[in-house]
Amino acid sequence: MEKLLIHGPNPNYFGDGDRGDAFNLPERALQVMLIGDFLKNLVVVPDHPSVNHLINFYQRLITNPLNVYRYPYDKDQPEAPQNRFADIALALPEVLKDFTDCLGHLSSQRELRLNTYQRTKYTDDWSRKAREYGFNISPVQPRAFDAEDFLQLQDPEVGRSGWSGYFRNIDFKDPNKIPFYLKHNLPYPTATWGFLEELEEVFKFMQAAGVNEMFLKPIDFSGGTIRRVKNIEEVRQYIQEMKQILGEERAKKFSVEAQELLEGILFLGSFQYYNGNIMTPGDFTIQLMGEDGQSWIGNIFGIKLGGNIDGIMITPEIYLDIKNQANQIFDNYKKALKRETGRDLIGPGGIDFAVVVDQGKVKVVVLEQNSRRFTGGHYAIFANEVSKRYLNKENQVYMSYKIKIRDLEEMLSFIEQINRKNPEVSILPLNFDPYNNNLSLYIGSKDDLSQCQITLEVLQKFNGVN
Repeated sequence: MEKLLIHGPNPNYFGDGDRGDAFNLPERALQVMLIGDFLKNLVVVPDHPSVNHLINFYQRLITNPLNVYRYPYDKDQPEAPQNRFADIALALPEVLKDFTDCLGHLSSQRELRLNTYQRTKYTDDWSRKAREYGFNISPVQPRAFDAEDFLQLQDPEVGRSGWSGYFRNIDFKDPNKIPFYLKHNLPYPTATWGFLEELEEVFKFMQAAGVNEMFLKPIDFSGGTIRRVKNIEEVRQYIQEMKQILGEERAKKFSVEAQELLEGILFLGSFQYYNGNIMTPGDFTIQLMGEDGQSWIGNIFGIKLGGNIDGIMITPEIYLDIKNQANQIFDNYKKALKRETGRDLIGPGGIDFAVVVDQGKVKVVVLEQNSRRFTGGHYAIFANEVSKRYLNKENQVYMSYKIKIRDLEEMLSFIEQINRKNPEVSILPLNFDPYNNNLSLYIGSKDDLSQCQITLEVLQKFNGVN
């Protein structure tokens, strides 16, 4: 065995309301396992019936047993920190001992590579503890910055707000104090960040810069806690609501970015990278959003030379224009990072952007950069490779999408039927959230996006909840 796949939520996200992260991220690691030499990999997941259904699905697909370690999960306390492996391995010595015994049975190798959703001080801590049992566990990814590092580092790679800067340290009119995105001519909305208790000052700071309506975007959270505000009363209400979620102590270090509201958005897109190279087919995706307009539910990949995509008509000229702008932004970001810090962009990451219409022309504006971690888009790209290897279906276009279902086992059986009978499409489950009955899927087609959309409708009708 050579690689440990332990994809769990960053503890900084605890309390963001997204209980499904305890399942979604560990389950997605199955895609990472299968694109490598899975016989030499071990995936670590919570011991839960829904997780086992997904594992059984993939074991039937590849006909070989997967190396899986199941750690205890307390279903009566779904939001308890100990339901994350990094915490439980530190809190309960018997679990760490059992885990390292499992490693010993699987392989005589003592040097192992650790692949995580995001490398943090928590994953480093339990790796050190595992070394006490004789294993040399070395991380694959660079260390992600922690929330308390933001203010000290002022680094463009730190968190979601790395491009905007702390509001007390920047000045939009002073060339020596302008934020990173202005200094390096990166298209980004007017933005800055501050701690939760400073948001009233942040709001006034943005107003002085000519911004009257903005989004408040927590830097440490991944859940649906983004809020659109246009007056100080709404800011105060947001502060109180977040304090109730966080508690007084955590609220003191909780950071939030204020970002200008963009007008004229045509659609939202993204691209995924690894070690400084874009890995998204076609160089960008179209992001699919929920009814609230803020919750991400999937992506469309392999856009090629345009067409009618999710109700948006993209001509070949517009497609190439967006592609070129996205590539230029990424190239400029890498060069700017090198100039500012002396280091290259390494590890996984992704950039989310809006395509806006400005004086009759399309313009790509970055909304968020996510560095040193995998994004939802990465796992769909991995699933496309799984489809090629194990379903013998090489797809040029595909999508990821989240649907609500009634019964996971029945849905997985139905997916297997479609994969056997329909040579035009392939479907793979990415992850399942048992608390909300949300199943995230990969759906691919050789070259016809409409086949993916038709298949999605079939799945929604079968055992689905509209």
